[in-house]
Parts: sequence; C-alpha cells; structure tokens
Amino acid sequence: MKIKRVEYSNLKVIINIAKMTWPLAYANILSKDQIDYMLNKFYSLEILQKNFKNQYYQYLCFHEVNEVGFIEIELNYKQSVAKIHKLYVLPAYQKHGYGKNLILMTIGLAKEHNQESIILNVNRNNIALDFYRSIGFEIIYEEDIDIGENYFMNDYVMEYKIDQY
Repeated sequence: MKIKRVEYSNLKVIINIAKMTWPLAYANILSKDQIDYMLNKFYSLEILQKNFKNQYYQYLCFHEVNEVGFIEIELNYKQSVAKIHKLYVLPAYQKHGYGKNLILMTIGLAKEHNQESIILNVNRNNIALDFYRSIGFEIIYEEDIDIGENYFMNDYVMEYKIDQY
C-alpha cells in the first residue's frame, strides 16, 4: 500500500472514485437525484482544480495498481483546525485499513502544520460514524447545511484532538 499526493493533472481520479462510491454509500440515505446533484456540485473538475490551487488543500490517494481511495484535507480551515472535506475508498477495498491509513497520514500532516484538531462532517445516518469513532473522532454538534435545490446535508460535525495521537 502506498499513499501519494494527487497531482493537478490527475484530479479526475478523485471524480472517478467518488462516482463509484457515492451511489453505494448513500443509496439508503439520499435520493438518486440528490446524489447526482451533490456529485456534480462537489466533484466537478473545476471545483477540484480551484481547491487544488488553494495552498491549504491537500489531496492524498492510496495507490496499488490503481488508486483505490482518497482524502481531501484543508489545513487551517479555522485557526489551527484542519478539516477533512472528503474521504472515500472504493467498496472492494473498504474495511482493509485504507481509510484508517489515510486518516493517520492526515493526523501526521496536521501535526506537522501545528493544527490542534481535525474536524469533518458526516451524514447523521452514515455507517461511517462508527469508523470515525473507532479512530477517536467525537461528535461535537449537529448541522443542517442548505446546498441548494431544496437539498440539505444533515450532518454531525466530528472532531479529533491532535494531542490524542
């Protein structure tokens, strides 16, 4: 298993992984229309390119023969707080340590950049809640985010305090 930075010229890998994981990850939580809307809103090449150019954004990918998962991190999302915006692993590779290793790399990166904690949003009905809890993330509040077209993200915001590591 090898983790590498995603290059600007290879951002389409993230789009492909998202398109393969979202329909399965959210099938029991969101309508197909909302999944399609969110994929188009958050995973367009233009959005990823814009984020990539932000000096605080980092994209890491797990690479075997092909990329099997990725994480999008924003350092200094708030003062001394990093944020995981996206973390997805292809279904065939889930529960094999890829997601956990991507988060452990993120924790190390956050420590290097003097971040005090890492936060993330997760849908309140997502089975990934147990995964995040097992790593040490704790729910700090609930949030409903209007993303347009009468769609909302009904999330928990979770936090991992860096001094735990």
